Amino acid sequence: MMASAHGKLIADKNGCIRLGDEKGPLIIWPYGSKLVNLGHGKFKITNGFTNQSAVIGEQISLGGGLYEVKSTQVTPSISKACADYGYWLAGPMEVK
Repeated sequence: MMASAHGKLIADKNGCIRLGDEKGPLIIWPYGSKLVNLGHGKFKITNGFTNQSAVIGEQISLGGGLYEVKSTQVTPSISKACADYGYWLAGPMEVK
């Protein structure tokens, strides 16, 4: 069964995409997800699971699950700067 989390999609000072705030979980997006620079400091992420998009700063609901342990299955590997507050393995996304 998939869990659901709600919050603001943010990029922290290290460029890590998190849910909620600077101490929220790092979001690990599904294969095929894309990050696009829209210019003027705006970025859009498209979820490879559902092909839905959200702009950094928007409120979202995100299916998936929270994990405390660093996954060894993630490619490329996760930066140490992003590895402090757990991981959200992303499933379906909805923009609020």
